[in-house]
Amino acid sequence: MLAMSVGLVGTVLGVGATSRSLDVADGNVWLWSSKPGQVSRVNANSGRVDQNQPLTDSRGHRVEITQNDKYLLLHDLDSGKVTSVDLTRMGFTGSLQVTKGSGVRVALSGDRAALIDQRTGEIRGFDPATLRTTAATLHLPAPLAGGDFDASGKLWVGVPSQGTVASVSLSAKKAAVARTESATPPGHPMAVSVLDHGVLAADTSGRDIAVVTDKVTTLTAPQPLTGATVPARTVGNLAVVTLPKSGQVLPVGLSKPTRPTAFDLPDGVTPDPATPFSGRIYVPDAKHHQVLVFDKSGKNLGTLGLAGAQGPLELQVREGHLTINAPDASVARVVDPDGVTRVVDKYRTDVPGGDGDLSVIAAPAPGDHGKHGGNGGHGRGGDGAHGPGQQHTGPPSPPIPVTALAGDHQVSLSWPQPAVNGAPIQQYEVSWDGGHRTFGASTRTASITGLHNGQSYSFAVTATNKFGTSPEALSDRVTPGGKTPDVPQNVKATVTDKGQVTVSWDKADQARDYVVQPSGGAGSQIVNTTSAAFDSLTGGQSYTFTVTSRGANGRASDPSKPSNAVTPFTAPGAPQVSVSGTDQSSVTVSWPPAADNGSKITQYYVQLDGGTAEKVSATSHKFGNLQPATKHTVTVWAENAAGTSEKTSVTATTGKPAPPTVSVSVTGKTTTSITVRVVASQSATKCTVALNGGSSQSCATGTSSHTFSGLHPSSSYNFTATVTDAYQQSATGPASGTTTVVSTKNACQNAQPDCTVGIYPAPNQNGTSVGRWKQGSSVNVECKATGQSIYAYNQNGDRRSDVWLKIPGSGYVPWAYSDMSTGTRDSLPTC
Repeated sequence: MLAMSVGLVGTVLGVGATSRSLDVADGNVWLWSSKPGQVSRVNANSGRVDQNQPLTDSRGHRVEITQNDKYLLLHDLDSGKVTSVDLTRMGFTGSLQVTKGSGVRVALSGDRAALIDQRTGEIRGFDPATLRTTAATLHLPAPLAGGDFDASGKLWVGVPSQGTVASVSLSAKKAAVARTESATPPGHPMAVSVLDHGVLAADTSGRDIAVVTDKVTTLTAPQPLTGATVPARTVGNLAVVTLPKSGQVLPVGLSKPTRPTAFDLPDGVTPDPATPFSGRIYVPDAKHHQVLVFDKSGKNLGTLGLAGAQGPLELQVREGHLTINAPDASVARVVDPDGVTRVVDKYRTDVPGGDGDLSVIAAPAPGDHGKHGGNGGHGRGGDGAHGPGQQHTGPPSPPIPVTALAGDHQVSLSWPQPAVNGAPIQQYEVSWDGGHRTFGASTRTASITGLHNGQSYSFAVTATNKFGTSPEALSDRVTPGGKTPDVPQNVKATVTDKGQVTVSWDKADQARDYVVQPSGGAGSQIVNTTSAAFDSLTGGQSYTFTVTSRGANGRASDPSKPSNAVTPFTAPGAPQVSVSGTDQSSVTVSWPPAADNGSKITQYYVQLDGGTAEKVSATSHKFGNLQPATKHTVTVWAENAAGTSEKTSVTATTGKPAPPTVSVSVTGKTTTSITVRVVASQSATKCTVALNGGSSQSCATGTSSHTFSGLHPSSSYNFTATVTDAYQQSATGPASGTTTVVSTKNACQNAQPDCTVGIYPAPNQNGTSVGRWKQGSSVNVECKATGQSIYAYNQNGDRRSDVWLKIPGSGYVPWAYSDMSTGTRDSLPTC
């Protein structure tokens, strides 16, 4: 079911807008730019922008635009708001609330419009000028595919569960299926493109393509159509099916449909749905922000670039031209039937609505809270409250809807407070043919007197804050004087099982329509029937309702007696979730009880990383058995009898395990080697043991032994073992050891008792000695060196040698005076 209500709304253009309607006859096309937040009117023939309308509320939102020569309908997919612009009077005239998301389509043909809820299967008519829903309602088996009018005014939708496409006739009072044709096997998903006369349906789990015009032609594709896409609307005698997975395009001739043949796209192209136009095929490349052009045989005719483009490219055929728009950039293109293109500068400031100093600020991400300030930033809310993570800064939104009740020589007006967009309302201005009045910020009703009975009036209301003045919100045209209709009787209000309020009353004589006004200043509704549904009231708040009837010219009755009091309820508020605990294998989140909005919360849902949601009754939840040091996203939402709340997500990272450990100890030594034992914990993924200032060896987890050779005797060495785990945590362990000592005595035997030998810094006696080696004393030796030849006259057998012995941490002594044997000497390493 569509969730719909007329009420408070702002301008709703922004990122991702898509314009679908082809029923445009005035030569103008409306394009939008997300970063400055503006919509531009472009002449399709010249490619020139002739008007810019700054827009504030929906920067960063996905918006679809449907237009013809009389109406511009703006559908904000993220907020679910639809607003209408009367292109003949250039003012905002109505608003409508629908279910959020891309599952609701808005279709327009002349003065008829329809809402197609693909998820629920509901089709409902509405007035494109006022956005008041009509009695025309139809339910088809959900889900639906596609949904648009063809050039003859037939509304086409696909019904995949039945494998059919249906043509729906739509009038002010009734919606009915006029024609049904089989298109695909029942239950198969389908992609639907509405043609000039009929519809094309592709079986995206098979190979069939059904072309439904005056007759049904079923074609078989040469390859599976898995993941196939088509444009929502196709103009002309050539249709195109795009196959993103295989990188192919499948042209389908519509004049005499025959088995189609696909052609390949160049490598590296990421195609969005291709659009046929004037015998050519235009393929947007989402990755490279360009459009490739082919003829229907697949011959590459060139590439259309859009300098500075980013984000999606949107292709639509309007006014006998193809428009290519980059909503995230300043550039667009208009292509004529001969293939000639004109570049459009949407940021022009030398046109009405251009301010001469355009500041382009990217829409902040959720949670930014408008920190850019100035003309950037984001926000919403008619009472100055901000939506989640967004704050818009700029002129107010138009105060839609403006309700006009005609009396004797006067008209009573009322309007809601619009979105203030970062600054309080300073004043409202009401204007009409023949006058204008200014009202304070707290005034949202006015009685305009001194009017002429029998003369038709329309009223425009604007709101002003310190940033500027809103676009005009327009009332219905009403005529003072004339016959006063009866006052509605027996006004009753009931609350449905989903929390909505239905108001009903007896039909009043001479009534053309009725104005239903909730208490407490909530937005009114104007309906043509004797009942109205409200589904956007504040949950948990008590309301009564009055009904005023309006005659043929807008002459109003007195208000009815108030209805009985009722308390609607709505879906819960979004839980305010926070991370309350983490360890290496779990994440715990908690939240205070969410606002129940008039209906007890029945349960919460918790979801980890987009997986299966779990139902819980508590206001906390622990996710266990997780991997250490891993980032997770936890999403929580609440549910009551009215439905589910908005979802709230937080991120948390599980803790790291205990760091690894390592120890090292000396287990053996020789004169030239030391053996160490390393004990590393099992969590280590890398282990090394190194001789400080020297070589290193890899070690394993557990216990391992390592011998470092080539060392000097009598020398001390330091060792360090280092381990690292998978989470980049590390630890070290030190050890030190000394190689086996080798010593020698001074063997000098002079007659004097003190026969000493000098200790020199080098293996020669050229320098000053650094010490004395006394007769009979021992020194440790670490290595040998070749140097000055020394003759030990009358000592050690008159030993003569150029070998010197190195004392650790000191200098050199000649071997000639040592009692060291030749064998021991030769076993020493060379210094």
